[in-house]
Amino acid sequence: MVCFPVEMDDGSAQILHGYRVLHSDILGPGKRGIRYHRDLIIEEVMSLAALMTWQCALAGLPFGGAKGGVVCDPKSLSEGELRRITRRFISELGDNIGPHTDIPAPDMYTNEKTMAVVYDTYNAFHPGTNNKAAVTGKPVELGGSFGRREATALGCLFVVERFLEIVKPGQLTSVKGARVGIVNDSGLDIAGVINHKLAEGTVVGTADTLTVSGDGLVATDCDILIPAALGAAINKTNAPTVMAKLVVEAANGPVTPEADVILRNNGTLVIPDILANSGGVTVSYFEWMQNLSNEQWTEEKVNRRSHRRTGDRDRACSKGNFTARHLALAWGRICWTGISRKGVSRGEAAKIDSRYRKRLLPEQSRFTTVRTRSFRRLQFPQIWRGTFQYSTQQ
Repeated sequence: MVCFPVEMDDGSAQILHGYRVLHSDILGPGKRGIRYHRDLIIEEVMSLAALMTWQCALAGLPFGGAKGGVVCDPKSLSEGELRRITRRFISELGDNIGPHTDIPAPDMYTNEKTMAVVYDTYNAFHPGTNNKAAVTGKPVELGGSFGRREATALGCLFVVERFLEIVKPGQLTSVKGARVGIVNDSGLDIAGVINHKLAEGTVVGTADTLTVSGDGLVATDCDILIPAALGAAINKTNAPTVMAKLVVEAANGPVTPEADVILRNNGTLVIPDILANSGGVTVSYFEWMQNLSNEQWTEEKVNRRSHRRTGDRDRACSKGNFTARHLALAWGRICWTGISRKGVSRGEAAKIDSRYRKRLLPEQSRFTTVRTRSFRRLQFPQIWRGTFQYSTQQ
């Protein structure tokens, strides 16, 4: 945790708090984004860092889990103020980040411009070396990867397509033609929505659209509902109103543990965030590889390799009494704990997959303990959604 002053546009100074958590570096350097939000707390950062460890293990990426952010209201700050906040935050982190230590990326209310400032600041403190791999999500001109901007959404699409091929919930067997949580029966003008977002900073007010509240959107009669912004968007209050056959967690933790139980009891399938939004970190990995080797891949190559990785997650589909969340966490756990505790390869860990699934009952898995360099003892998989009280019993 860091605390630092920043000069505002009116000449005053404001004291801000920032966080960066490295949960595990056993598989490789830490990886996850930097977010700016006024309600950011250290418990949320720790929770998301732990989830990232398992997400990278599930995706087969050589990264550990990390997370960071600054407590501020980016909507009320100017571009110059955000730039100064970023520079000061990165300078305070110092050598706690780096291409082989901890690699930041964009997250909530940060973007490629923010990452450009992160890179420029880090590069100023580490002259004479190739520092492009110290941060991902950069502009292409500074070593960013083609396809990174839409990587999370495209990866989510790949996962949903593969999931529907295997599970086939109800009559929904293809993404094509499905209404994806949008309140507009006649369809949206995608180009118009994008242009309005770029011009106004929000999709609210787009021509020929109906603006609804969060709960109203959740209750929309649709086939696939994709909460893709804030956490806890679907909670115990509005979960009973969900009418979608499939909920896809494109955001980090949009479904609370209580809501997860309600959705499961109502027969609504959920693709967990650890699987659904892995497209972003996958292409971040590609960017990291390109930077280390001083290469530049085409967008077609990036998307093709991303599809091959994120579209083949058969291990995390609902089977028997297990939900996709159970199996996604289980497989991430197999890959990570198998390497960190037993010294076996990911391939060797895969051999115990079927045997482990048979043992993955709530009462058996709830108290499994692992050790990391960041935490002395950590209940697995207890850390979830900003709390340390969730277990696979959910």
